[in-house]
Amino acid sequence: MERSELFQKGADIRRQMVGDDPAMNERLSMIEKLDPEILRYINEFSYGTIYGRPRFSVKQRQLLALMANIVLDRAEVRPHIRNALNLGWEKEDIMEVIATSIVYGGFPVAASALKIADEVFREWDETHKEEK
Repeated sequence: MERSELFQKGADIRRQMVGDDPAMNERLSMIEKLDPEILRYINEFSYGTIYGRPRFSVKQRQLLALMANIVLDRAEVRPHIRNALNLGWEKEDIMEVIATSIVYGGFPVAASALKIADEVFREWDETHKEEK
């Protein structure tokens, strides 16, 4: 499959966000194996077109995506917390997003996000302890 310039731009932005996350890389390999067109949609539209818009940085868009996933109570909260950490947001920044989500999604979704954040923060600390 020939890769477009927009596909490559999206793949670069996605790698910037995800880093070297084996679970995400495995997931993307599975998507490409099952249907390469879906991976093209993800890279070209989600990352290349939307995340690549110039008004907000990729780092800023990551917090917007995190808020949306928390409020909608999506399974994507975990990877978006990890992505935020990969992009340099601090745990306190993520906690502010979760606190703000109470206004828009209610206490139950915020409580769920807190549980996930605690797990991700522990995993992050364990894998990054030598950096401290």
